[in-house]
Amino acid sequence: MYLILTAFVHVVYRYLLEIFSGVAEGLTQNSRLKRFIFRLVNIVAKFTRSGRRQIIHLATKNKKLVMLLNSS
Repeated sequence: MYLILTAFVHVVYRYLLEIFSGVAEGLTQNSRLKRFIFRLVNIVAKFTRSGRRQIIHLATKNKKLVMLLNSS
């Protein structure tokens, strides 16, 4: 069971890297988990409602990342 779960998480991680490698600075498609966490997971975010939709306000200057996360 552990190997199946690990393989599934690896596939999901590679998929997320494929999406975010073109958007976040310093991420490539063969980046390790530590770099992924420091570039994306550790960004402070605040969810607000505006015009009947959820908007994410990020504490980063990366406009591409903000536009990717706010597109619906």
